[in-house]
Amino acid sequence: MEPIMSFEGYQVIENTKKSNDLLNSFYEQLGYTVSDPHQQKTAEVNSVQESPKPASGNR
Repeated sequence: MEPIMSFEGYQVIENTKKSNDLLNSFYEQLGYTVSDPHQQKTAEVNSVQESPKPASGNR
């Protein structure tokens, strides 16, 4: 079975994650609030799915 990605590709992804973590911690030390817009969209979608549906009809 072939690997899903090459070792070089894996290293690029890991290095990108480490760079993001370092940048985030740097800005947090400066007093900024760091947020990931992709995570926020996922959280909003999940909260919409989990919210109860309004009752229709019977008014």
